[in-house]
Amino acid sequence: MHIEIDKIDSKGLALDDRVALDENLLIEEEGAFLEDIDYSMHLSRESEKIRARGNIHTVVSILCARCLEPFDLKIDAPFAVTLLPVRAIELAGESLGQDDMEYSFYEGNSVDVAKILMEQVNLFIPIKPVCTPSCRGLCPQCGVNFNREHCQCERLNNETSFLFENIKR
Repeated sequence: MHIEIDKIDSKGLALDDRVALDENLLIEEEGAFLEDIDYSMHLSRESEKIRARGNIHTVVSILCARCLEPFDLKIDAPFAVTLLPVRAIELAGESLGQDDMEYSFYEGNSVDVAKILMEQVNLFIPIKPVCTPSCRGLCPQCGVNFNREHCQCERLNNETSFLFENIKR
């Protein structure tokens, strides 16, 4: 889904659509889209610099970092991206500077809207996603999900702690 840069006039270009994207591009290996992406975006242009501002809405199924159970992550947020041509990197040299990290890049005479949307979805996925703030996770010894049941390991650990408290006295 490419937009030709020449189609972005002085007033900009408004986009409002629903798209399905390849879930293999999600940062989460076990992630899956549960809904297509609804988005609205306004593209504006200053010479070769393109600004994309808008809103994105979708639902992604990902695994909780604590209990390893899948849960639905709703993404409904605004975004703003500044895009520069790839040749701007070539002109600046081989390495990216700190300021370059604030930009995305486009190649040729068009902007890939799907790439912008996928980048935004991946940015909204937390590094360690948690199904609920109160998720208790898994037992490190037997793997029991503490959100559903208790295990014998927990009882043994409590008894061991009690024994060590008596030794400390």
